[in-house]
Amino acid sequence: MTGIRMRSVFRRGFAWHWAVAALSFTVLSVLRVVDGQGRTAAGFAALAAVAFALTAFRTRTARTGDGPERAPAAAAVAGGEAERLRRTHDVYRSRLSGWRAIGVAAVLMGAVGIAFFPLLTLVAAPAALTAVLKQRRYARGHRALAAELGRRGVAVAA
Repeated sequence: MTGIRMRSVFRRGFAWHWAVAALSFTVLSVLRVVDGQGRTAAGFAALAAVAFALTAFRTRTARTGDGPERAPAAAAVAGGEAERLRRTHDVYRSRLSGWRAIGVAAVLMGAVGIAFFPLLTLVAAPAALTAVLKQRRYARGHRALAAELGRRGVAVAA
């Protein structure tokens, strides 16, 4: 892709959003243990273990360059460069709408958490932060790809 350089959130870095999620679940687990709710604490501990595993995996793939974060799947499709750019644009548009929906759900979950179960906001906050960061990344890529396709005269859906 000439003229366009896409950066991944995970490339050469630490997967902060998974680490924050893991710490949030750990805090929730400890608070449940203190309250004497062992079953709920075990559930949060399991979620914390999954988040810690994802932190380790995402950080490892960021260093090695392996994994799905290396490039969008549509970029590997054979064809002309304009067609590859169009398909990548479609992938970015799809991911952008997905992260917008996740962000809205996380904000609603945080609002419900504040009203009914304040500790739920510890889970909603990292989810909302992750969604906002991902949404910004895909919006930036979406705009860059749309501009490049516009320069090449390729029609794309908004």
